[in-house]
Amino acid sequence: MQHSFTKWLLLALVLSYSPAYAFFPIDVEEQLNELDITYETQSVTTVANLYVSNNTQKIVFCRTVFHNGPETPKIWRGEILPKQIFMFSASFKRDIIRVKIDLTCSDEAMLRNKSAKIKKRSE
Repeated sequence: MQHSFTKWLLLALVLSYSPAYAFFPIDVEEQLNELDITYETQSVTTVANLYVSNNTQKIVFCRTVFHNGPETPKIWRGEILPKQIFMFSASFKRDIIRVKIDLTCSDEAMLRNKSAKIKKRSE
């Protein structure tokens, strides 16, 4: 019994000294255009990651917009091969309370735009 209490006490102490911004919620607003796309989010310190899985048999084009309060939104576009997982990531300079990500995917190249940052295909 004493050992269990000590373990919980140590865990509580470690968590109490962790910075408040170490983990933060990520909200995703999706527009997947009836494609078989799944995603997962991950947050660590001031970095937000979005892992997008293309479960279709064709190339899918996705566009993400990462929002963190007053900072300039970060826009990424990527081409995801069939049955592949692609990671979109954004690092922020300010403390983060919550991140909102707009995710739009299409099987047409209409989401491409030369003025945006384009990541290469994952293989």
